[in-house]
Amino acid sequence: MTRKQDLQNTVLDLSHKVVKSFYSRRTETILPLLDEQFLWIGSLSFQWTEGPAAFGQLKRGEGESTSVPDIGNEYYNILSSDGKSWVVCGRFTVSLRVDADVICRLLIRVTLVWSQKGERFSLLHLHSSCAKDYPPAGNSSQETRSFCQYLHENLHENAVSRDMTPETSIRLSLRDEAGHLHYLTSSEILYVKASNQWCHIVTSFDQFLSFGSLTSFEEKLPGFLRIHRSYLVNSQAIEKLRFNRVYLWNHEELPVSKKRYQEIKKVFKPSPPPESLTPPILF
Repeated sequence: MTRKQDLQNTVLDLSHKVVKSFYSRRTETILPLLDEQFLWIGSLSFQWTEGPAAFGQLKRGEGESTSVPDIGNEYYNILSSDGKSWVVCGRFTVSLRVDADVICRLLIRVTLVWSQKGERFSLLHLHSSCAKDYPPAGNSSQETRSFCQYLHENLHENAVSRDMTPETSIRLSLRDEAGHLHYLTSSEILYVKASNQWCHIVTSFDQFLSFGSLTSFEEKLPGFLRIHRSYLVNSQAIEKLRFNRVYLWNHEELPVSKKRYQEIKKVFKPSPPPESLTPPILF
C-alpha cells in the first residue's frame, strides 16, 4: 500500500470517527482532532459553532431522549486533496427514538474539510444537512440546539413509527469495488444478489458491489432468507409472498425458487412498509 493510500484510509477513518462521536453526543472524544479555527454548521439556521470549546459544549438538550441514535448505511468519499487539505463528503442514516414507541429514521449528508501537517490531520470544518428541506415550515426557539428537542416541539406527529434496527441487527463494514468503505447495519440491507465472485448489496438508498459469495453473506446476516440461488433477502423487507415471487416494501419483485418456497412460507412474517422512504435528516 502506498503512502497516499495510507493517508486516504486515515482521513476516511477519522471522518467516520467524527460522525459517530458527534451523533452519539460524545464530542469530547474528537476535540483533539479539531483545528483552532474549526467551524461546525448544522441543518437549522441557528445551529453553528466556532472553535473547539463551543463545539465541545454541544450536549443533549433538555427533555431529549437519553437513547443514543443508531447510525448506519455510511458512505464516505474523498472529493479533493492537494497535500495540505482534504475534502470528504459522506452520507448515512440515523434512527432516532423520539419517545417510547416512535422511531424517526432520517438521511444525513456531511462535508468535512481536513488540514494536513505532515502525518497529522486536524478538522477545519464540519457541515451536516438534510437530503431535502424538512419540514417546510415550523416554529422553533433559537435556543433549541438539538434535533431531538426540535422533534418534540414540532414534528412528533410526522415521525416514522417503524423501527428498522431490531436487536438482531449487526454492524458491517463492507468495501465496494472502488475500494470505498460502507458502514451499515444488517437491518438496512434489503437484499443481496450474487454476481460471480461479487455480490450486489441493495439498501433503501444505495446499492454497491462487495466481494464475497452469497453463502458467506448468508452466514453473517441474521434474519435473512435464501429465496433463490442468487438472492438473499431481509425478511423484514418482505411485504408479500407469492408462489414464485416476493414483493418488497420498496416495490421491487424478486424470484423465489420452487425448492425454497415451502421453507420460506413457514418462516415468513410480513412487515408493513415504513411511511414513505423516511424523512430526511436534521441535526
